[in-house]
Amino acid sequence: METISVYFAVDNVMAVPLAVTIESILASKAPDTHLDLHVLSCGIWGTSKAAISKMVGKRADITFHELGRDIYRRLDALWLGTARAVPPAVFARLVAGSVLPARVRRAIYLDVDIVVRRDLQPLWKEADAGAPIVAVIDLPNDRRSASILENLSVTDRDAYDLRADTPYFSAGVLVLDIEVQRAGAETAIIEIMRRNPNLKFADQDALNAYFAGRVSLTDPRWNQMEAAYWDLAPERQPHDAEAIEQIRDDPHLIHYTGRPKPWMRGCTHPRLAEWNTAFARTPWAKSFRMPAREAATYVQRAARVGRRRLQRLVWSS
Repeated sequence: METISVYFAVDNVMAVPLAVTIESILASKAPDTHLDLHVLSCGIWGTSKAAISKMVGKRADITFHELGRDIYRRLDALWLGTARAVPPAVFARLVAGSVLPARVRRAIYLDVDIVVRRDLQPLWKEADAGAPIVAVIDLPNDRRSASILENLSVTDRDAYDLRADTPYFSAGVLVLDIEVQRAGAETAIIEIMRRNPNLKFADQDALNAYFAGRVSLTDPRWNQMEAAYWDLAPERQPHDAEAIEQIRDDPHLIHYTGRPKPWMRGCTHPRLAEWNTAFARTPWAKSFRMPAREAATYVQRAARVGRRRLQRLVWSS
């Protein structure tokens, strides 16, 4: 039986979306697939962990790894030094090499604004060719590699094989060689972020810089982003008409990259019903009302962003 390791990195604000993503994976897995799930936790409540573990049951193995104080402080400092007002948990995906058990040598990373529609084995096998990272090209194609170069230090421009025309990938769905992360990639990527605080998409830009020229780009149906439904100008669309049709009509994985998110009021995503179907199978389906979920999300995130802005003000004074 094939064992597939999958990991996530979240705080308690995203516990419900995490449950939805996990439930969609479990509902889509083939009988001969064994899932080894890992959650890099930045303070997920014990009640949330228990509810998700009970939901998973015997369908997969799941382990919650509460990040140690040293790692969390490192992520918090990294967060404080970047241009993005996002919680430190966003950057926790970068420390998988330090947190995951030694037996995990390869892992799929997934954001939690995702619904999986296919068994993950084909995506898992994409890494058999030996690439240190497997990903999907980002949408829209806005020459983001050129933007990274504009904000990258001379040291980093010289160190990495990034060019203005290098394909730019989304970091929301990745297959990572965890041994490569442990061997120095993890530290190097964090250092890129530390040295270049003006990167627009801090961790995603740093990943693109570090792995430039070594990325295996896979079937875009493994990361259907919201921009797949936009009428993009040719220079912003990296896919031909046939591929676009396949991405829209038969995605292997739906990535709700826009806003509002499915758990927020006003979401009009064409595939919102699929998120709602997976949500209905989670422990929160009857006990959590949408307005309450939305309010909790906004209040907690607003507090984090406010704290961050205050810290940046003090730090720069």
